[in-house]
Amino acid sequence: MAATAVVKGNLTLGMMISTQYIVGQLNLPLSNFITFIQTWQDAKISLERLSQVHTRDDEDLISANKDRELPQNKFIELKDLSYRYGGKSTPFVLKKISCVFPEGKTTAIVGASGSGKTTLMKLLLKFYEPTVGSITIGNTELNAINNDFWRMNCGAVMQDTFMFNDTIAGNYNRKIEMCHFVN
Repeated sequence: MAATAVVKGNLTLGMMISTQYIVGQLNLPLSNFITFIQTWQDAKISLERLSQVHTRDDEDLISANKDRELPQNKFIELKDLSYRYGGKSTPFVLKKISCVFPEGKTTAIVGASGSGKTTLMKLLLKFYEPTVGSITIGNTELNAINNDFWRMNCGAVMQDTFMFNDTIAGNYNRKIEMCHFVN
């Protein structure tokens, strides 16, 4: 636009260069301001999430009076299990899953990236609550079992496992401590 004005004789070459310089000098502060706004929005979202976590009831207190024994039959059954992150406007990550994991069998959960494997494992480990449906151990609802007791009786290899330079027992104890810290 400035070059066209110079060609038409409405601006001199010096005026065009001055205008370009001023615009160039304005670019960096404007870019920094936009970056500041984006960072502020990210910080606001993080603080809201921290507030949600901080005001949530302590998992140990909620789970303290629940069963500390497993039923005789220990098969795991999922009945019409569905889960979504967020509110009712978000889509389901898992939708109407029904299956039985037999007692004493090793079960591998496999699938494409993003298919909900980790979400399913976190539901089975009681890190998340199902949006719809239920998880039962034998004839006992999973929600009726103490969280720490349940997790001590489960074995799962998650994709974000941390290993320390220590023995297997030492790593196991650290993992339990990390779970308690996170919860």
